[in-house]
Amino acid sequence: MKIKILYIIETLGIGGAENLLLNTVKFLNKNDFEPYVLYLFYDDDLAKEFEEMEVSVIGPIFDTYSCVGVNNIVDFFRGINRVRKIVRKVKPDIVHTNLFFANIYGRLGSWFGGVNKVITTLHNIDYSEETNNSFRFILRKSLDFITGRLLVKTFIVGNKAIKENMMSYMGSNNIELVYNGIDVNQIRHRNFDHSMDNIKEELGLRPEENVLLNIGRLHYQKGQRFLIEAMPNIIKNSKTKLLIAGSGPLEQELKLLAKKLGVADSVIFLGKRKDIDSIIELSDIFVFPSLFEGLAISLLEVMAHAKPVILFDYQGAQEIIVNQNEGLVIPVRDVDALEKGILTLLGSSKMRKKMGENSLQKVDILFNVAKNNRALEKIYFDVMNTDMYPA
Repeated sequence: MKIKILYIIETLGIGGAENLLLNTVKFLNKNDFEPYVLYLFYDDDLAKEFEEMEVSVIGPIFDTYSCVGVNNIVDFFRGINRVRKIVRKVKPDIVHTNLFFANIYGRLGSWFGGVNKVITTLHNIDYSEETNNSFRFILRKSLDFITGRLLVKTFIVGNKAIKENMMSYMGSNNIELVYNGIDVNQIRHRNFDHSMDNIKEELGLRPEENVLLNIGRLHYQKGQRFLIEAMPNIIKNSKTKLLIAGSGPLEQELKLLAKKLGVADSVIFLGKRKDIDSIIELSDIFVFPSLFEGLAISLLEVMAHAKPVILFDYQGAQEIIVNQNEGLVIPVRDVDALEKGILTLLGSSKMRKKMGENSLQKVDILFNVAKNNRALEKIYFDVMNTDMYPA
């Protein structure tokens, strides 16, 4: 009999955790497992791709984020009850949650729905980096801690840095390392030439211009302001455009910063893009000035495109990128060093090519979802407490 797994996630929009879930389900052994996907909020860009794999998709079950505020007790329990009803209907053997709201509602809804085998994937170093004394923040973290300690059988983390962070915070040893993965072969066997030409024309990119790329939420964590602050001297010393793909609360602030620094014509804000693979392919360097991270899917995707990476030396960064090997690792918040690193790589196509080749080799060995899913499946068997897993 197949093990039925209900994956719960906040949205099915285009994002790192969402793409990770898509690839996880894609490479799940369907002879042993039957996946279902529940998403909480309306953002369903990836829903069709799940359905094309004949995976049952349920959602959205909330109209907006305001429906699930943990500081509103009525809405809070109404939300738990909605998840409980779905759990009772699907009757999963395991519930696997991703991201904060899905974690809280998934854990509690599963418990009230009679399912006690809950797994949570942790995607970020939240607890040592995100601090806030507001009542709402303390309540959220308290709920996360209590439900995590009492209701989660196993935590899964995407890299060693998250594991260390969570062992310190949770005081728990039920944390398993399974590296985040992407479909490397799909990326490498696609032809991007036609779409790249269209994008270059759309964005007005000239053949002689270098292209820097950043992908991520426009949020203080992602550090785009440091990259924009480095742009004046970069464009002074090279013909370069910066593409920033993503949306978020700092969009207007970052645009104003680019205008203030006189680089607005050289910084192009792309918003959310469905053709991100083609945009990666036309870029020369991926710049990732995050202040803290888990294991970003966008970073792995760039490596699969054989692109060199420049990133800040946040906790866990050199688990992915070794300085001078797959790219350059820069001290956190050091704009001068960031600027110097970018100009160094722009000045050496040979260095960029070698680092890109190293990136592709590493992502195929460590971060290939087709390989890493076997470790995930073993965890599912272990949680079921069976000896079904093949030797």
